[in-house]
Amino acid sequence: MSDFVMTKRRQPQEEAGESLLKKLRDELGMSQEEFARQIGTSVRTVSRS
Repeated sequence: MSDFVMTKRRQPQEEAGESLLKKLRDELGMSQEEFARQIGTSVRTVSRS
C-alpha cells in the first residue's frame, strides 16, 4: 500500500503574498485610485482585492 497524501494546492498569488490585481497595478505603475478609475470601480473594491 502506498503512502499517498492529498494536499491543498495553493494559488500562485497566495504563495507570493499579493493579488494578481496588485501585481498588475504595480507593473502599470498605477495607484489604487488610478487603477480603480481606469477599470470603472471604486478604490474600496481595488483595496480589498
